[in-house]
Amino acid sequence: MGPDALFVRDGILSELLVPYSAIAGARITRRANFGRSGLKVDPASATAILAVGDANVELDLDPSAEIHRSDASGPLCLRILSITVDAPPAFVRDLRVRCAGRHRADHSQ
Repeated sequence: MGPDALFVRDGILSELLVPYSAIAGARITRRANFGRSGLKVDPASATAILAVGDANVELDLDPSAEIHRSDASGPLCLRILSITVDAPPAFVRDLRVRCAGRHRADHSQ
């Protein structure tokens, strides 16, 4: 977590930059990830998964906000981003603290 955005790694060479102002909520979840790890985007539903194994945190995003990739392949506009983190309860708690004041980010776990 940076001062203004969440950095989510997509392999060793690329990462997503998710501004805290784009995060409307966060919750602990379990979403199966099929196939290889790495970013998988479903443009029809504006959802994405970036997980090693199953995703364990789901971020609700402002679909009008641009999520940037460090590889300069263009921004993403997503409603939901599912990710894998090491300690989901602590991550969600800390993320909510960082998002507080920017907007309401108090979805249930």
